Amino acid sequence: MQTRYDRLATYLEEVRTLEAANADLELKICQFLENKDSPGARHYSAFYVTITDLSFRKISASCRSSLLHHYHIVNVTNVNKDICLAIHDPTLTTDDFMTMIDLSHTVIDDRYESELNMSRSVEVDIAGLKGLLSGGAITKEVAVSTETINMSKTEITELSCMLQALQIELQTQLSMKSSLEGTLAETEVRNSSQLQGFQLTVTSLEEQLVNLHADIGRQGQEYQGLLDAKTRLEMEIAEQWRKKWPLCVMEATPPAQRHPAETSG
Repeated sequence: MQTRYDRLATYLEEVRTLEAANADLELKICQFLENKDSPGARHYSAFYVTITDLSFRKISASCRSSLLHHYHIVNVTNVNKDICLAIHDPTLTTDDFMTMIDLSHTVIDDRYESELNMSRSVEVDIAGLKGLLSGGAITKEVAVSTETINMSKTEITELSCMLQALQIELQTQLSMKSSLEGTLAETEVRNSSQLQGFQLTVTSLEEQLVNLHADIGRQGQEYQGLLDAKTRLEMEIAEQWRKKWPLCVMEATPPAQRHPAETSG
């Protein structure tokens, strides 16, 4: 009888230990669910269903354990009352008393086995949750996601530095472009002014060339007129010489140019 009560006490202690573990696990689950919006938990929505289901199973098991514990205490209390009444009832025989004790032992054993199976189920659920929360898929997923986030941050930093360098280079190129545009505008203005000057010079030279051609034509005509006048004068002078001094003219004329009549005479 004492051994059975020791087993019952041990069982009740295990139930209290499991309830404390359930409470601690429930607190961890609540904290995990509260932090699910953090950057490291954004990829773990696939585990929420499992965690929620196990949490409900844990709570349900805890409730069932509490109810069974309550009913067990009530049953044990009732059995103890019956035993006390049987002890004080002189009409019951020893066999009836032993039958009642055996019946109470059977009830206690059944309750103990039921609670033991329930506690094992709860322990399995707790082990599953602890595996998920400590070293299971979530931890690996968190590690992978953390590494991915760190790599993404590194890439973002590198891209930011590259973008900053490109922006600086762009500003330099824009400044150079603005300077070149200003130089180009000044060069265009200067070239336009020089071109206008060259055009005026060409126009003036063309006018001078036209005038020069006109002067040359006029001077050619004048020169031709002078040549004609010179020729006429020479012819008139020669004619006058022949009229006034024919002998001098003949002597002055080469033999080949004299007339045959003059030679024979």
